[in-house]
Amino acid sequence: MLTARTIIVTSPALAGIVQRSSKSLSFYSVILEVTKRLIAFDEPTMHIVHDNANRENGDHGLMPETHGMTAGV
Repeated sequence: MLTARTIIVTSPALAGIVQRSSKSLSFYSVILEVTKRLIAFDEPTMHIVHDNANRENGDHGLMPETHGMTAGV
């Protein structure tokens, strides 16, 4: 992150557009790193949480399934 360009999006509507249109941008990676630090998950737990977080292998895994439940999909 220190050598990469950082763009801060403050509009929820714009954040959704950016997330849907970008194939290389992953909000889940940032969310999971913050969650790990806040909740102090151990490595085995983080392995479970990270499994398929960006849906690279379909819709299984904690993050895709949780997103579906909270978004009503």
